[in-house]
Amino acid sequence: MGRAEGNDIALTDPSLSRFHCRFYFKPDGLMYLADLASTNETQVNGAPIQDVALKIGDLVAIGETTIQVVNDRLDAGHGPVGRDVDLGLHPKNPFGGKVSPGGGGGSRRWVSWVFGLILLLIGVIAGVMVWRLIPSENDRVVAGSQGLELEYEKVQASTQTVFFYSLTLKDGMLSVRVENLQDGRQIQREQKVDERVVSSLAASIDSAGFYALNEGYEGRSVDAWESMDLTVTRNRRVHRVRVINRIEPEAFRETRQKIEEFGQNEIGLGALALPPERLKELAHKAWQAGQNFHQQLEVRNDNLAQAIRSFTEVEWYLETVEPKPDYYVDAMAAREKALRQLNEKYEEHSFQAERAIRLKDWPTANQHLRICLEILPNRSDERYRKVDRKLMDVQSQMERR
Repeated sequence: MGRAEGNDIALTDPSLSRFHCRFYFKPDGLMYLADLASTNETQVNGAPIQDVALKIGDLVAIGETTIQVVNDRLDAGHGPVGRDVDLGLHPKNPFGGKVSPGGGGGSRRWVSWVFGLILLLIGVIAGVMVWRLIPSENDRVVAGSQGLELEYEKVQASTQTVFFYSLTLKDGMLSVRVENLQDGRQIQREQKVDERVVSSLAASIDSAGFYALNEGYEGRSVDAWESMDLTVTRNRRVHRVRVINRIEPEAFRETRQKIEEFGQNEIGLGALALPPERLKELAHKAWQAGQNFHQQLEVRNDNLAQAIRSFTEVEWYLETVEPKPDYYVDAMAAREKALRQLNEKYEEHSFQAERAIRLKDWPTANQHLRICLEILPNRSDERYRKVDRKLMDVQSQMERR
């Protein structure tokens, strides 16, 4: 870089302090180059010079920098006297163009280019992130319920009958449907499942080796048909396996049994495989047990819950039986009465526990909270969880005394 002073152009770049030379113009308008006793000689077209007129095309070497003369006259349009003149002494911009110190246009173009590249990279990265967050059909995040969804179907058919079993778990809601065409019985149930149960099932499936199975295992059968179709969705992972008319792989069998047991424990429907007379016999025993528990509701705090469970078994056993026995209506009415009594008993002991907590009577609060836990029918009840948390706090207070 140089600066024009009058009709002269002197080097001003400190990085070239070892090189002293001067470009100047004579009255005839031609440009000359003079070496000013530099420690490193100035060369034109490869030869050392002292003072020489420059011509278009000449190559001026100053140290490691080479300048080519494109105009050799003052009136050829190099620019107004007194302004910065780019003599090409600075390194070239690696992205094209020249770099000009002091915020010149070349520097601004270079900075703009780099800034634009950074914005482009940010855009690309953001696009990739958004693309990865958008779930596809086989790559989606399952929210809630431990990220587990299930679709399971089993069909067993012969010349005499067809048995169909379907289980679906989605958004924590379990749905089971069973059809037995031999006797025309059809049942469908659904209910919300506790997330802790789903979490345990998800862990069991993860450890069973199901995801390592192939997509299909198929054999042949002459007079029967048996197929099992299972799709497991776990967070971003979706895996489907079908087994048709052949012995199922060990990992599939273990996974299937866990899922069927899960459905049986949560909803039931296992009674569909029993003949109607056997179902009536079991229902009558459950009806008698429920009456006995209800008559002794003051003996044990959990007898009401036991009575409710027995009356519910009556409904379960007789669901597919027609016509229903006479005691069926009485059993349903007894269950409703027991449910009301259970709620009243729970509210009474819950009130006494709250009163004792306000009075800081921790032993009494502990006693009533324990009774509340015994009264409630199952641990998935939100009331059970609430009481359990309070009991832990009360016991902590008792330990501090």
